[in-house]
Amino acid sequence: MPSKGIDCYSFVAVPGSQVEFSVPGSAIVRNQLRAFAKDHLEVDKAHIKGPFNFSGTFSFKVSHNGGEVTNQSVEINALTGSLGASTMTAMENQISIITNDIIVCYGFYDAGPGVAGLPSSDQCYVTVTPNYSGWIGEVAPQGSPQASKPFSSLFLPAAHDIGMNSMQSADAVLGSKALVDFLAQNNPVFEKIVRLLFPYTP
Repeated sequence: MPSKGIDCYSFVAVPGSQVEFSVPGSAIVRNQLRAFAKDHLEVDKAHIKGPFNFSGTFSFKVSHNGGEVTNQSVEINALTGSLGASTMTAMENQISIITNDIIVCYGFYDAGPGVAGLPSSDQCYVTVTPNYSGWIGEVAPQGSPQASKPFSSLFLPAAHDIGMNSMQSADAVLGSKALVDFLAQNNPVFEKIVRLLFPYTP
C-alpha cells in the first residue's frame, strides 16, 4: 500500500503538558519532561477508507492541564505525497502560540521524494516551554545590582548559530569568482548582467 512518512520531533518542558501526533490508524503521545523525542508515523492507504481516496490527515494536538492549547493538521496524499487542506501549508502561518503559562512553537516541512540528500519524509516539530517572554526583567529587575550594570557587561543568548561559525567561509565564497560563475550558469538574467559587466567572461 502507498504511504507517506512524517518524522515527528517534540520537546515538552512544562508539567501537565503533552503533544499528541496522529495519522489514520495510529497516534503517539509525548509528555516526558525535558526529553527530546523523535518518532515516525505513516499516512498509509491501508488505513484510509474508500478505494479511490488516498488522502489522510496528519495532525498534532497540544494540551495543558487537560485543556487544548492548539490543534494543527494537514491532509497528505499517501500516493503522491502532495498536501491538501491544511493549517500548516505556509511557514508564515506557523506562528507560535503564547499563553500566560506556556509557549508552543511548531513547524511543518513538506518533503519531496528525497533527492540530493533531502529527507523523503515530511518533518514536523513541536516544542512546549514555559512562557519566558519576560526573562530579561526576571534576570535584571529594576533596582537590582544587575540592572545597574552597563549593557555591554551582560551575556545574553542570541539567535541560533550566532558565534558558531566565523565569516571566513562566507568571505571566501563572496570574494571568489565561484559565486558569480554559479549564478551566471543557473540564472539567465544574471548571466546577461555578468556578460554586460564582464564582456570577456567565457
